[in-house]
Amino acid sequence: RFTSSSSNPNPTPIYELDGTTAFEFFTILNATPDFSSDQISIIWIFSSLSTYLSKIHLNINSSSSSSSSNPSSSSPTSTPSSSSSTSSTFGLKSTLKETIFKFCLRVIEQYKNYDSFSSSSTSNSSSSSNSSSNAPSRENSFSSSSSLSSRSNTIVGTSSSTATPVGIRLAKDYNLRNPELPDIVLIETLNILNLLCSIDPVFIPRTIPRLSKLSSRF
Repeated sequence: RFTSSSSNPNPTPIYELDGTTAFEFFTILNATPDFSSDQISIIWIFSSLSTYLSKIHLNINSSSSSSSSNPSSSSPTSTPSSSSSTSSTFGLKSTLKETIFKFCLRVIEQYKNYDSFSSSSTSNSSSSSNSSSNAPSRENSFSSSSSLSSRSNTIVGTSSSTATPVGIRLAKDYNLRNPELPDIVLIETLNILNLLCSIDPVFIPRTIPRLSKLSSRF
């Protein structure tokens, strides 16, 4: 259920960090008035993924070292398919790897849209507040409800939705309480993707295009 909708017949609405209603699966970069047990579990799973993948990566490296020291059991070449087979041996099945990859891509898309909106709304707020002497920051990105309400459908998977009053309130509260969390989550996501690609190189060509637009941010 890591990348699926809640089984609750009347789930609590979840929102993106710009106040729009989310139609994709829940991630740590979503705001909601009441976290369900499934959503809390997803947050806990995400926070432990890098540790889990690090251990698998270490085990694979240890296994490779042992094989290389024993010529009779080592293969002449190493291919992506053999890497996939090795990672499966250590409990990382292809379906789980694909799920982790899919989750990370969604977080990256959420971040890119949030960062774009945050910069835009901060710029608008700065130009309309000549009396302010402080430099704009993410903390005041949501100070203008009108800029949120007029913005529609820039988050992947939001169909034709627009920001709602409840979503605006939750997004603003989320941003004020956790101004650095989106950056922290992105760094953790990139670390997870790096480990996943190290474990199974087949994900490398699928990952690089998604990261190209982040190069200017870091």
